Amino acid sequence: MAPSVDGPLELRCAPWTLDLGVDPIGSAVELTRLVTVEVPLPWPADVGDLPWIADLALETGTRVQTIVPEGARTDGAVLLTRWSAQGARFTGTDWLVPAVEVPDALAAIVAGGDPDVPGEDAPDEVLVCGHGSRDRCCGGSGTRLAVEARASLPDLRVRRTSHLGGHRFAPTALSMPDGRVWAFLDAEALAGIVDRRLHPIEARDHYRGHVGIDPWAQVVEAVGLSEHGWAALDVDELDAEVDVAPDGLSATVTLRWDGPTGPGERTARVGIRRRYPVLQCGLPPEAAQKTSPEYELLR
Repeated sequence: MAPSVDGPLELRCAPWTLDLGVDPIGSAVELTRLVTVEVPLPWPADVGDLPWIADLALETGTRVQTIVPEGARTDGAVLLTRWSAQGARFTGTDWLVPAVEVPDALAAIVAGGDPDVPGEDAPDEVLVCGHGSRDRCCGGSGTRLAVEARASLPDLRVRRTSHLGGHRFAPTALSMPDGRVWAFLDAEALAGIVDRRLHPIEARDHYRGHVGIDPWAQVVEAVGLSEHGWAALDVDELDAEVDVAPDGLSATVTLRWDGPTGPGERTARVGIRRRYPVLQCGLPPEAAQKTSPEYELLR
């Protein structure tokens, strides 16, 4: 049953989806390379329309995110970061690039090359979606989370970024270098995820999945968090074989991993529990232009 509301103007996609009881697992975007570039606000609804980004030739699995600069640098340099998949984790590099050189540097970085400036290892970080021109929930609660998380996690780089996908799960965030995406966050939940004080069962309610595997496999991978706790996420290698049924409503997944306790394998069936409307904030469900699947593990 859809949640009750006072009227269309009260509808917001994230609280509506939360009230509907949608499990966010399986909604993490797949990627093997993530590149971020500082761009001052305002951003267009699609940052791919920005001049620096529009002409880039992006390979499958490569994604470019814009980042709100934390402050102007006296030398006018722009921070670019690349996270590249290495097994189940990502390795990150930061480059400070003169503004006039950003287009060429960005093109080199998204292609897997290096710009003509020295780089250094990127610190662990959390990217919080705060893309208000894309979605009101991300712009409101996401921006607030980015501000609060910087205060509650002073030793971690927390940055406000453009659309991460899944605005209906706002506030949402991507943690690096582990490549995991989280939903329905507040500052306390995010801190509990980062330092692993949050009970794994509760953390599972926030989990959208690992970006290195597809949605069907993300559902199976989440079983480890529920059944074995945080240690299940400490893997160095992670891959999956996915056989989707002809009707597209289920799949058989064989997940394989290797980590501190050695290699492992799990085979399971995953189905689509339902398809639900993806709301546009301020509009009723019947005005939704698309739906999204909610996945479930089939016993």
